[in-house]
Amino acid sequence: MDTTVRMDVEPLNEQLFLFAINQREGIEILESLGAIPEVVDRIRGATPNGIAVAVRCGIPLVCFSAAMEEELIRGASMANSVGRPVPIAAVQELALLALHIAYRNVLRFPALGQSHFGLSRVGSSRLAEATIRDLICLSRFERPIQLHAADQLRFWDRILIGDRLVGPRAYRISQETAFLSVGAV
Repeated sequence: MDTTVRMDVEPLNEQLFLFAINQREGIEILESLGAIPEVVDRIRGATPNGIAVAVRCGIPLVCFSAAMEEELIRGASMANSVGRPVPIAAVQELALLALHIAYRNVLRFPALGQSHFGLSRVGSSRLAEATIRDLICLSRFERPIQLHAADQLRFWDRILIGDRLVGPRAYRISQETAFLSVGAV
């Protein structure tokens, strides 16, 4: 299960970092995901090796917001999303990718919605019942996703440990930090 999930979330984490290091929108994207200024600086200052280690940490580095989960439980539809502000295009794209990955994984391993994506048991089961249209509508929700541990600089220091350490030890530290943060160890 771990290898399958890790391979599934790597593209999501990679996309997060591609958006985060964007010179024009990176800071705005990270702030819209709830990152505090210290975390924004840490992520944007990461080296390519640090990012490579973080991408492979084994968990998604974004999770669903409580407001988005409430919308999922109530039943997302086009009618529910009309008139709401649309997030930054990059955040919407990242949210849609996260929803697709979560959906695919929740169908195979129902508990992953709770442990890896921050959903409740009910939210996880509702996600498994969602349609593609529902996922698209949810991605347009005002704040669909948030950065995992957005206010914990120490977490991000350890996830981006590849800045200071190279090789298998860096990957192990990054993965242990990630799995401890979601209670999977």
